[in-house]
Amino acid sequence: MDNALLTIPQVMERLSVSRTTLYRMMASNELTPLRLSDGIVRFEVEELERFLRTRRKATPPKGARP
Repeated sequence: MDNALLTIPQVMERLSVSRTTLYRMMASNELTPLRLSDGIVRFEVEELERFLRTRRKATPPKGARP
């Protein structure tokens, strides 16, 4: 089990999203961060990998018909 924690900039880079998009994802509960204290937010690597697996399943391949 990987207990590594990622910072907001690290998650932004891994997902190739802006800070605004990441905060929207957090607000909509697409990603659940760990709030360690006021202003300190981290993400579990396992949570990020789970999110990516879910997104891959939900996103149809380019050119696919509904």
